[in-house]
Amino acid sequence: MDDSTNAPPNEPEVLTQPLNDTLFQQISRTYHTVLPAFERHVGMSRSRWGVLVTLLREGEMSQALLQQRLRVNGAVITRQVKQLEDEGLVRRRVDPQDNRFTLVHLSEQGQQLIAGLVGRRESFERLITVGLSEDELAVLRRSLAVIAANVAKIAEDE
Repeated sequence: MDDSTNAPPNEPEVLTQPLNDTLFQQISRTYHTVLPAFERHVGMSRSRWGVLVTLLREGEMSQALLQQRLRVNGAVITRQVKQLEDEGLVRRRVDPQDNRFTLVHLSEQGQQLIAGLVGRRESFERLITVGLSEDELAVLRRSLAVIAANVAKIAEDE
């Protein structure tokens, strides 16, 4: 019997997986475990969070640039922005310098909402990194950045 799958009852599910999983499997499983927990803790889907926090950080931008930043297709970003606009969280306007583009920015209500949720996101990150030292977190961040850059390079080469 493989002892690597017999973790104590209080061990997180991620730790109960076989130790010989590939790195890709571990990253994927962790993402799928973290995402719903993040959405519950913050009270918002990752996709909505992505739109709002990008606009908070970068300010007004074209819908096309927002689409690129979030790496989603045009239909997805159009639907998300429309829903957020209907809820009063973002505003859209025609780009006065090029009417082919739509500019998007956070409304005051959107700014207040996302500013309040940033604390929840920070709290979530603290909760999921309990037990990791600052040095370990720095190595993890660097390692994930290298992996992301390698994936981007593979995509460029294809």
